[in-house]
Amino acid sequence: MIAYREMSNFDIPELVCIEKDVFPESPWSAAQFREELSGVPRTRKYLVALEALMLEIREGNLEAQPLYEKRGYKVISRRDNYYARGIHALIMRKEVSHE
Repeated sequence: MIAYREMSNFDIPELVCIEKDVFPESPWSAAQFREELSGVPRTRKYLVALEALMLEIREGNLEAQPLYEKRGYKVISRRDNYYARGIHALIMRKEVSHE
């Protein structure tokens, strides 16, 4: 079971690691997360317990698939007729490292 809670300053080191994996060209710094947490009112929620990222793309999307593969996503499944009859989706997953 996954429990959700508000993000705190305690989570920032882990979030910085996740940011580097997910957004290698422009990850948020620890200072940016601290600034976000100090904002009033808080308008954003963050999921802290993250093991992997998943997404669907249209099968045959020759622009998106290589982009996501370059970012570490791998095709793990296919959903037939996901978008419409005869238009399938590829399910992609990226493991998030916690180094």
